[in-house]
Amino acid sequence: MKNIFIALLIFVFVGCEKFPVILDNRIPNCIQDKIEVFEKEMNEICEAGAKVTQYKFQDETVYLFTPSNCFSDAGFEIFNRKCELICTLGTILGISDCRGEPFSNAEEIKVIWKQ
Repeated sequence: MKNIFIALLIFVFVGCEKFPVILDNRIPNCIQDKIEVFEKEMNEICEAGAKVTQYKFQDETVYLFTPSNCFSDAGFEIFNRKCELICTLGTILGISDCRGEPFSNAEEIKVIWKQ
């Protein structure tokens, strides 16, 4: 029992440093691949703030890739389950609509990766 407790403590302190890419069969493989590339790119530039969040938007599941907080005018890319880029939010233009609708209408499901 003591060994299990020690193992859990080690996992909590070591495992919480990064939010790993979740290999989840409900997340399309192409999205998981994009997350792995995104993670490498973000870690090269800045080590805080990037995340990928799953949303329900216009009756489909979409994935919002939020760049690290080192970027002030970066675009936030949104992909559907087929890994098609459906829109880019933010940028220096402050775009907030996606396919003619405010993305604020989207329902957040969960964060699936966090830097």
